[in-house]
Amino acid sequence: MAALYPDIIINTTIIETSGDKEQSMPLHLVEGKDFFTREIQDYLNSNQADFAVHSMKDVSSVDFFAAGHYAIIDREMLHDVAIFNERVIDKIKRGEKIIIGTSSPRRSNMATGFLQKALPKLNEQSVEVEAQSIRGNVDTRLQKLHDGLYDGIILAAAGLNRLLQYEPAKKQVSSLLKNKKLMLLPLFECPPAAGQGAIVAETTDSNTDAIEILNAIKNTALTNAITEERKYAQQYGYGCSQQFGVFHLDTVATSFTYASGKDGDIKSFTECNFKTALNITGKQLFSSTDYMKDFFTYNF
Repeated sequence: MAALYPDIIINTTIIETSGDKEQSMPLHLVEGKDFFTREIQDYLNSNQADFAVHSMKDVSSVDFFAAGHYAIIDREMLHDVAIFNERVIDKIKRGEKIIIGTSSPRRSNMATGFLQKALPKLNEQSVEVEAQSIRGNVDTRLQKLHDGLYDGIILAAAGLNRLLQYEPAKKQVSSLLKNKKLMLLPLFECPPAAGQGAIVAETTDSNTDAIEILNAIKNTALTNAITEERKYAQQYGYGCSQQFGVFHLDTVATSFTYASGKDGDIKSFTECNFKTALNITGKQLFSSTDYMKDFFTYNF
């Protein structure tokens, strides 16, 4: 924004939302919706701000497709990442249950299933993985992992990457990641929430100057991709209780949107919508599970 409008003066107001305040129970068990956006949007709609900025996955499809003005301005990695204490290998060797902290029913259902297949099999027993609820922001969850309350946790890679690029948080997060084992979860086995990793700015219908600025700074390709993902969220539901994931990718060969998980009636589904036909004749197909099950490390 400042690059396009060098004379603009930007003042930032940080607003604590219901989702920030409620840390005692899983959000999918809390009544209501828009836990991470309502107070911010109220502040915007009362003309106390020109723009509101959100994590896109927190914005409801009802709002996104309504009369408001939204612009996707940035997107980090789509993937989820599993982070384990170093002792996880010893627990697998002993045949002990691996406890994974996550607050998301989607991750509980899909990521734990993948981890049971992907974690190394070090004895005759199958690896047993159990999801347990965890709340708090990224550094709080990392601290709970570090303290041994869980064997592993699952986070959005985007949030972790952004904190590692944010100087006030980098030192603490880097310290909490020391000696941890990380596994990037593949998109098809563990699709993310609609809009995961994206940052969205919004304004009101009446603020014509702000609308002009949003139109100038929005990333059209990302906005179109998120729109395709949000169509599935509008169809199957959004929010903390949803049990499916969806992502849109533009590749050199084609563009497609993939959604998988359980719908509102807890029925499993998988849908893949290609914008252009994909010719796989003579192409080698492989399972991403075989190539993405290894641990990796960050270079801080």
